[in-house]
Amino acid sequence: MHISKELEKKIALPPATPVFVGEKKSEEVKITAAIYDEKSAEFEELKVEDLENILNYDKKLWIDVTGIHDEEAISKICDILGIHPLAAEDVLNTAQRVKVEDYDDHLFIVLKILLYDDNLEIDQLSVVLKKNLVVTFKEREYQIFDLIRSRLKKGGRIRKFGVDYLAYAIMDAVVDSYFEALLKISSEVEVLEDEVVSGNSALIGKIHGLKREILAFRNAVWPLRDVLSFFTRVEHDLIGEEVKVYYRDVYDHAVRLMEVLETQRELVVGLRELLLSVLSNKLNEIMKVLTMIATIFIPLSFIASVYGMNFKYMPELEWEYGYPTVLIVMAVIALVEVVFFKKKGWI
Repeated sequence: MHISKELEKKIALPPATPVFVGEKKSEEVKITAAIYDEKSAEFEELKVEDLENILNYDKKLWIDVTGIHDEEAISKICDILGIHPLAAEDVLNTAQRVKVEDYDDHLFIVLKILLYDDNLEIDQLSVVLKKNLVVTFKEREYQIFDLIRSRLKKGGRIRKFGVDYLAYAIMDAVVDSYFEALLKISSEVEVLEDEVVSGNSALIGKIHGLKREILAFRNAVWPLRDVLSFFTRVEHDLIGEEVKVYYRDVYDHAVRLMEVLETQRELVVGLRELLLSVLSNKLNEIMKVLTMIATIFIPLSFIASVYGMNFKYMPELEWEYGYPTVLIVMAVIALVEVVFFKKKGWI
């Protein structure tokens, strides 16, 4: 996705204009609702027009929206749920940086979902936290959300505490997924460490690509600490004191993530320098061998050029054993040079 071209759609438009910026990753907009309390949890698939009725439930709600490419549908969903127009605009703009916005009666959080197979893909996740309501807007389905639904079905703290704990659980699952992506990157770094010593110049491209992926990873998650710090230090009606300790825990995970990510980035930079050093040493060895060969042949070339002048009165010109004698002398000179170079440790 070329973000710079995508963002041209928003030039000179009024604030809060709903414009989708990104790549379509779901065929349709799908809405799933989790209706739960401490005793039970129910899940329903909804249409946009069903949202007004479900808000009347006297239970905690999690409305999960998959597919954000439909500007009209997303705008209508945000309008029904009372989400600020500026937040609705940010939901549709997948080029947003990780952040948290306070709109008094609700909090709006932007996170990034990292998918790493052969290449790194970065999706956007938007989370809205209101009283007794959490709304998530995601570009496509992710396994971590199935795990959170499983926890809701089983019960425990996620059903006992308020929706602020559910928001924490979502953030914690996202941060944990970063470690999974980072583990795959670390495996690639280890493989490259073993291959770099071979001095294969083709590895430069792999190292450069991995460096770019780590940089994109870093840019996507670096602001996460500020977002999580907000939940640990700010007094807000939507965040209970008993849940803040859990936000501090995920904040610690984020700090650890940044430390490991920086280590991997430094390792990749070091691998590039190591590869260049190995290639340079390899080139030096080649030049050394070529220099030795040239040095050996310098006196031999001199002798051959002297006896190749063909003057009429040259000594040994008509000598019967002149040719083999010169060859023997040249061989002895070459042998002496080789022995001398070996004693010096040059070869």
